[in-house]
Amino acid sequence: MCGGRQPYADQGSAPYHWWPSRLADAFHRGRELPRGGEREEPQEQFLRHAAAITGLYVALVRLVPSLGWELLAFSREVEAREEFTLKERLAAIVPDAFVVVREGEAECHVMVQIDRGTMSIPRLSRKLSLYLAWVASGVWQERHPYVPALLVLTTTPRRVGQFVAKAEERCRAESRTAQTHSGAMAILQMVIAATDCVERPETAVADPVWRKRGGVEGLRLADLLREPWERWQRETAKRAAAIEEADRHRKAFLHSEELRQTVHALYLRFGGINTYDEHLRPLASEDRAALELLLHETEAMTGLERQAWGFFARRTALDGLGRPHAVHEEITMSPEEREAISSLRDAWFARQREFVASLHARYPYLPWVVRAIRELDEGRLLEHRTWKERHGRTKNDLAELKRLRGRTLDYLKRREYEVGQRWWKANVIARHTTRTKDWVARAIDEEQLRVCPDCEQLVVPSAEDYRYQVGYCPFCGSSDKPIAMAEAEAAGLVEPDGERYWRMRHGPVPGWASSQPLPPLDQDEGEAP
Repeated sequence: MCGGRQPYADQGSAPYHWWPSRLADAFHRGRELPRGGEREEPQEQFLRHAAAITGLYVALVRLVPSLGWELLAFSREVEAREEFTLKERLAAIVPDAFVVVREGEAECHVMVQIDRGTMSIPRLSRKLSLYLAWVASGVWQERHPYVPALLVLTTTPRRVGQFVAKAEERCRAESRTAQTHSGAMAILQMVIAATDCVERPETAVADPVWRKRGGVEGLRLADLLREPWERWQRETAKRAAAIEEADRHRKAFLHSEELRQTVHALYLRFGGINTYDEHLRPLASEDRAALELLLHETEAMTGLERQAWGFFARRTALDGLGRPHAVHEEITMSPEEREAISSLRDAWFARQREFVASLHARYPYLPWVVRAIRELDEGRLLEHRTWKERHGRTKNDLAELKRLRGRTLDYLKRREYEVGQRWWKANVIARHTTRTKDWVARAIDEEQLRVCPDCEQLVVPSAEDYRYQVGYCPFCGSSDKPIAMAEAEAAGLVEPDGERYWRMRHGPVPGWASSQPLPPLDQDEGEAP
């Protein structure tokens, strides 16, 4: 059922080395009985190599409890093999043993290579280069938390020195040609050490007989095992601290004015594209309007506004460069968000009504204010563009009203001349019966004048300025909304002023818009009240 052999020994007698026969192997694996002859006897070099690996395992099992360790794993060549891609071809490292030892909280990983002096230094160098290429590839991260140490048990101190020198040389060369910075750093930090105690595994486990790359001698196995784990612990703690700091910075940024300033810059840069449209679109119209007003406001946020700003903070992510963008997945609103948005909407209603009522007290029936009063009274917030342009619209409407008075005077002169021309061109009977001058003036007004019901203003054209065409309202910019004088008079929007012209009949103003006291004269309309 098994074969055995006793290798040659210089002194004394070597123990027998046993191996299972093909029949015993088939029984153990549950396979069919083999045909043919028995397997050939292994060579003596192979037996000595296998015996060294087994001797290391026995030494670890015997000495680990006294050293305060726990042997978690000891894998031989087949289980320890790890494949990776090297220059577009499949390669693999095959350590003679892979060992995992626990010392307190530390879980130490180490790869062991047995060298009985039969391998040439150039071949050993190529094998070492393969290990370093595996480290540079990053494949080790699939099975290990950090790069395991590489320990070589060889025969003589001279061979230890040759291996350590060659390891230093190969590490420097391979780090310079590594494809990534992380790969180069992993090579430079890799722990590689050797000892001449291949025949004395217990000494290798317990005594200070190791020499590390870099020329450090007199090291214990515990020192070599602990070094990569401690470095990994420091790097992990450093990364965790960096992540925590980045998370604090991200949270502070997402809840700060800086995020809103960045969104403003993106809004201006990309021609009014709102980054959060996908998240705002499902909301109720007034909730959406309140959040858009908050998003585009430039004044410092109040406590209530900061609570509502959490809506945008939860729906914002930062890319690798720290630039904000709205997340793509839909996020359900929390009850706290709903309450904050509802309070924000009410606060914006109060703020906009107060401002519009103040403007109405100072400038009664200013066209854009009339439209704003009507919109707010219907329970609709002014959109963010209107609110942002409120001071400019006030100034523009005041200037436009001044130009309207000038156009009105020009129009009355022009109409008086046209009335004379049309009246004298009519025949005598018509002049003295139907075509009175008032009738002709009314006909000219019907041709030239319009009334804008939204702005509650007369639309007067200009003969010199082609911007002011018949039917074009300069206050709202519409050519479709103005209606004819007859229709406006029937609707009660205008009435004769007793001086052969027209007077606007403004609609009623709600109580909240008329109860605001007149603001002080030194209060500039270009600033928010």
